Amino acid sequence: MKTKFAPASKKITQFIRQLIVFTVLLSVSIPVSAQAAAIPQTGSSTIAPVQNSVQLDTQTNTQPALDLFVENLVNGNENQIVGVYQKNLFAQKVVQQPASDPAYVAPFKNQITQFGMVNQMTGNLGLMAHNYLSGALFFDLKVGDEVQVIFGDGEVQNFKVDQILSFQALTPDSVYSDFVNLEDGKKLNASQLFEKAYAGTYHLTFQTCIRNGDEDSWGRLFVIATPFDSQL
Repeated sequence: MKTKFAPASKKITQFIRQLIVFTVLLSVSIPVSAQAAAIPQTGSSTIAPVQNSVQLDTQTNTQPALDLFVENLVNGNENQIVGVYQKNLFAQKVVQQPASDPAYVAPFKNQITQFGMVNQMTGNLGLMAHNYLSGALFFDLKVGDEVQVIFGDGEVQNFKVDQILSFQALTPDSVYSDFVNLEDGKKLNASQLFEKAYAGTYHLTFQTCIRNGDEDSWGRLFVIATPFDSQL
């Protein structure tokens, strides 16, 4: 199988999508922060934690090679994200939200959920997981780490982590909670945080919840990665 990395055609399509979104928002003078944006809950104190969903074999320190991982996920849909890969850390399947449930986060091991509202409103990519499942892996991502996103036609896009954001949720179980930035103490509402984490130039954002004491959804973690060209 021949894996294609960061094709120009897909980049052009994404640029056009972002341009259309920007033009529409500009024409009606409504910023993303004024939209009906929400921050899904990615933790749950009512569900018992289970073993982390790392596909890495801790005994042999091996994981599927990228090309083999891609081959096993191909479904022919060039517009659908089907997997995400970080060398030596994870190889995870990506699933889609039901059209009727924009707050859905997969309750299964070895699955990460694409946040559909992000792509619809900004043209960017949002990936979510519960912190007691695959979301636990997001805490191991560091600035400078390279991540690959796999699409259904076998195309792969390369991203590099360049920012990590942490927030306290003032109403932990609400998707419309207000938040406090743990770095500077500034308060944001859900729409403002959505814009900060997901809007802007084309990028990928991982989201999960931060646990504090007995509160599994105490805060929110966002790991932001921007695209780059790489010859793997």
